[in-house]
Amino acid sequence: EESSQMIDQLAKLNHVVDLKGHEGPISTLRWSVLEEGEESAPEAIVTLDSKRIRWWPLSKGSSDVLLDEKSCLKTPEISGLTTGCFDPHKDLTFVAASHKDITCWDFRATKKAGITVKNAHQGRVLDIDFNPNRPYHIVSAGADMVARFWDVRKASLPLKCLGGHTHWVCAARFNRFHDQLLLTSGTDTKVNLWSMVSVSSAPVGEHLLDGYSDDDEDEEGGDNDGKDP
Repeated sequence: EESSQMIDQLAKLNHVVDLKGHEGPISTLRWSVLEEGEESAPEAIVTLDSKRIRWWPLSKGSSDVLLDEKSCLKTPEISGLTTGCFDPHKDLTFVAASHKDITCWDFRATKKAGITVKNAHQGRVLDIDFNPNRPYHIVSAGADMVARFWDVRKASLPLKCLGGHTHWVCAARFNRFHDQLLLTSGTDTKVNLWSMVSVSSAPVGEHLLDGYSDDDEDEEGGDNDGKDP
């Protein structure tokens, strides 16, 4: 009975529009991060393929929210795009990674916003997240087995580096309410929970709180041979 109800509900879903024009596999899809009641910028979707970032604004009608295909903005061609995220503190700013670099893009002008972290990792940058409480502060995860904290205004050196993994660090996420808490996960099957207070909005102290691995008998994971997992 539940299965039939779910099928009935899916049948009622309407196909609205296709996001066309991508030049390769889409690696990242993001909603804008406007706070409730904030209207200074339009709601939008951002997509990344391997060559360009595309910004798709949403137009609000009398009862529907529609994708405005004609207003889609795209960056110049960029080699090796991997991931990106919206800046929750600044309208229409999107931060994206290509190869080892991290660059801020301002979609009011579809150009670089003037901030680039060069060689953020020794391997590819695989994930980026903004600190929800500290403007200009991000964490990046990389194929060099570390996560790094950055103040993008002073991008020559990271604020802090985290180990704790024996292969690629594929994801890093701040807790949205307590920004001293950070989760990292990697291809070594580990998920680590960190207390990183020194780079949070209320610096006091820090340590690794807990870790989880699929392989309880081999807590450190296998050797990193530099090959794809």
